Amino acid sequence: MFKTLQVLQAEVDNEQFSGGLDNFVSDLRNDPDTKHFGDYFFKNYCSRTQKWAYCSRKYLGINTNMYLEALRSE
Repeated sequence: MFKTLQVLQAEVDNEQFSGGLDNFVSDLRNDPDTKHFGDYFFKNYCSRTQKWAYCSRKYLGINTNMYLEALRSE
């Protein structure tokens, strides 16, 4: 899940992102082990992709990759 979210977040093509997000949420919600997280993710993040998806922010001159990379080193 974590790796897929990282890939989705970094996707620069809107169509690729949209298709990947749909597949990701569908897979989460169809798996009994991840259904609750899938519902949570859909409710809290899918309607606000412009806040976290790079494809929605690529022309704003904002690059948060250094902050995200810091999460990996902890």
